[in-house]
Amino acid sequence: MIVISIGSDRNIFKEGSDVYMRTCTYATFFDEIHIIVFSKKNDWYQPIRIGENIWVYPTNSVNRVMYIFDAFKIGKSLCRKIHDAVITTQDPFEAGLVGMRLSRLFSFPLHVQIHTDFLSLYFKKSCFLNYVRTYIARFVIPHAKRIRTVSTRIKDVLIEMYHVPEERISILPIALQEKEMPEEVSSLRWDDVYNAYDKVFIMASRLTKEKDIYTAIDAVARVVSRYPRTGLFIFGDGSEKEKLLSYIQKKGLSSVVRIFPWQASLNEQYQRAYAFLLTSRFEGYARTLLEAGINHCPAISTDVGLVGSVLHDRQSVVVCSVGDVQCIAEQMMELMTDKELHSTLASGTYHDASLTVVPFSVYAKKYYEDILQTVRNI
Repeated sequence: MIVISIGSDRNIFKEGSDVYMRTCTYATFFDEIHIIVFSKKNDWYQPIRIGENIWVYPTNSVNRVMYIFDAFKIGKSLCRKIHDAVITTQDPFEAGLVGMRLSRLFSFPLHVQIHTDFLSLYFKKSCFLNYVRTYIARFVIPHAKRIRTVSTRIKDVLIEMYHVPEERISILPIALQEKEMPEEVSSLRWDDVYNAYDKVFIMASRLTKEKDIYTAIDAVARVVSRYPRTGLFIFGDGSEKEKLLSYIQKKGLSSVVRIFPWQASLNEQYQRAYAFLLTSRFEGYARTLLEAGINHCPAISTDVGLVGSVLHDRQSVVVCSVGDVQCIAEQMMELMTDKELHSTLASGTYHDASLTVVPFSVYAKKYYEDILQTVRNI
């Protein structure tokens, strides 16, 4: 089977990256994999071949608008050389639009992947581009022979709002691999940092608007009025970093809320932290909740992603509504004083999260079977 994949993850060009290694595993199940990647001209990427049967083609577009046209041009050239293939797209938006056009032109079945909760009202309102993306998805989704989602939440709405037959939808989460299980903490370089506080809550996130880290900061401001030796450590980077730093300073929380660079492994931080916070407005899956879980780190989360299907309120996570500062602050303080609840959540989240850990070879086979089912749906 030949697969033509369309997406935007440029880490495929970095040998040894997660997506690079995942694709190499996928390749053991397919005859050929051709990957078209949205990229800008000044990224200086070149077409590459990985192993015997993986080819990667950057669009090298002059701007974002041209991604669609350049990807379609590359895809059309590929399809003319290939007798039969399955087209899979990493989203139902720009990539999905390219995949739909190629599918119609060459009669190749279309497989669409949905990694984010684009059906959330918060997604649509977050920026004009996302508003346009929800509009594009209306045309792409009905054309897909099969849709892969990462959560029950997305599947249910696809059935209800888009009337997609249930048998055409699969749930294949972004599973944690065995190598991501917690390793023994060996470094003591964080001792002085953590010892400055009685209890430390942590976040691990891209610093972007949809992650709504401002809500977490506001909640911590309420907590420290009663428990002044409480800390919030945020690990990540992104477009909102400078604004967040200014907001922290404006609130007088510079000694309480600290932003650290993203780390390849956050297991040590999960193990040192008292609890984990996630305040996103929307998530496709919320993988970091699972990473916290396998490290026995209790979590407080907004009602997004896998919450409700994998992790359950008051059993393996404490849940608040999106943007509810008061709820998050109250739950933080309850978790700080209720040792039994803290212990229950630590055990419950480890149990539920550990169920998602599978050898990647098993995960890759499920991915192959999902692509294969696309052909059978014709």
